[in-house]
Amino acid sequence: MICVGKTYLQEFSAAFLDGEQSVQREVIDDRELSWARNSNGTLVVILPFMLNRHGLVRNASIQKFGERIWDLTMATRT
Repeated sequence: MICVGKTYLQEFSAAFLDGEQSVQREVIDDRELSWARNSNGTLVVILPFMLNRHGLVRNASIQKFGERIWDLTMATRT
């Protein structure tokens, strides 16, 4: 599940996580990627908005975020 807007982290956590999981945070190209898996095993990823200069706007950064999300997705399949 992809959620956009890191300022809504608490709201996304309340809606899609069970409260027992800790949200992992990573920095990629000076932008924050947050993620966790809920009790059903669903990957919940929280990305910055893709609109302003503080968001995820560079193509190279978007590619890196996509690759990391792919890695996280594939980790549950092995």
